Amino acid sequence: MRYFIVFQVFIMFLGVVLAPDSASAGDVGRAIGNFTKYIWGPPQSDVVRPYLEDAKIPHNARWADDEWSPKDWVDARGGDAVAVVNGFYSAGIIADQYFDDDVPVLEVGQGFLDLGAQDKRRVVAFMDEVFGVTKFAETPVILIYFHKRDKPIGVFTAQGLQLQ
Repeated sequence: MRYFIVFQVFIMFLGVVLAPDSASAGDVGRAIGNFTKYIWGPPQSDVVRPYLEDAKIPHNARWADDEWSPKDWVDARGGDAVAVVNGFYSAGIIADQYFDDDVPVLEVGQGFLDLGAQDKRRVVAFMDEVFGVTKFAETPVILIYFHKRDKPIGVFTAQGLQLQ
């Protein structure tokens, strides 16, 4: 493709150099303008090459050395875990919690969806720590529902939080 353009420029150069002496400079300029208009012309197609990044490294490895524990939030509220849970309810992070066929369900609100991935994991891990679902329940899983949907948006197990 590049060689074709070089070839066209070379042909134009020969046309100017070999132009008859009787032609004026204006005629040669018009001839070159017409020549380039028909040779190059407008682009036939616009090629768009979007920036394609490499695949992302999973963020789970980023938080592997996280020093946070649910006790940190309890200590921040004066040693009262109920105060932390009430704060989740008042902020719209948690809407409800109940059992559905002996499976614990945590119904979350819009505030939960507005949180970052790390804070979502921390909220559900806190609720698991307070209520001991993965340690003491018959079914060691918490289903996560959004309060406006009938289907679960994720699950929490001892291995962590998985959201859709």
